[in-house]
Amino acid sequence: MNSESVTSNLSQAQLEALKNGGRLDTWEKDGKKYQMVIVEIPNPISNHQNKKKPKRGIEFYQLPKIVAGALIRANYMPAFALAVAIYETWYKDYKKRNPVTLTSARLAEFRISKDQKLKGLKILEQSRLFLVKRFKGRNPLVTMAWLPTKD
Repeated sequence: MNSESVTSNLSQAQLEALKNGGRLDTWEKDGKKYQMVIVEIPNPISNHQNKKKPKRGIEFYQLPKIVAGALIRANYMPAFALAVAIYETWYKDYKKRNPVTLTSARLAEFRISKDQKLKGLKILEQSRLFLVKRFKGRNPLVTMAWLPTKD
């Protein structure tokens, strides 16, 4: 059987669906053959539900100009990375608590060593824009002076 005789029995709508990506299928019932065009119709509701919105991270860091200026004058890049790590920790906290507990695990993401952490905290403290409370054997609490304090 050639393709012209197969498609000649189809309606105009079936031919149009076949042109638009449908597939031709034949099935048999009571000894008689029937032709149909199968077209996949996307379900807009299920497609919408399956799409997840990507999680948005920080697109920019909103540090006051005075903070950025103090970090530039310090001319010590790990101090700037430390300030960004502190701000990002605060930003990701659901309750936006200030002071922030500065853990070594958090600083590992920024590749800040223990020595850089100590020197950077001293520089941030000297700027008077970050207040640091140190505890023996525990992580320091860092308060960003320009943000309201929340425990």
